[in-house]
Amino acid sequence: MTRLKEKSLDILCSISFLALCMAFIGQYGFDLPPCRFCIYERYPYGIAFILSLVGMSQPSWLPYLQKLFFITFVAGTLLTATHVMIEHGWIPLPRFCTSDLTLNAETTVESLKLQMMEQPRVTPCHIAPLKIFGLSFAEYNLVLSLFLVWFCARFVRWVP
Repeated sequence: MTRLKEKSLDILCSISFLALCMAFIGQYGFDLPPCRFCIYERYPYGIAFILSLVGMSQPSWLPYLQKLFFITFVAGTLLTATHVMIEHGWIPLPRFCTSDLTLNAETTVESLKLQMMEQPRVTPCHIAPLKIFGLSFAEYNLVLSLFLVWFCARFVRWVP
């Protein structure tokens, strides 16, 4: 267990890097368009990757960075849990997960087409583009996020 504590920064750096790589491979390699929540869920991994690189280069900053790791992964877990609840229909879609098309009595087919062409493509947050073994990417991310919160609480050296 002591060896695991010594390698905790390497482990966090590797997991964060691999999670980001998998997200980008899914997006660009397999043409799976991410929703906005999927994009936001990448931020904690990017932050953790940068924090781990800083920790490796500046060991004297570790007491502060360790707390930031924990806060980052707790925030990421809450974000991912919200995404999973949206996918299952337990909470309503947030406004930023829907399009901004305006429909009223004066809307014509041509104006609707023009709105659709001018607006960026929005992938709905409640539809998983792919499920592997019955789980969406958000659900796998939730499991990984919970593991990382546990890992930070258990194995990252906490210095007062």
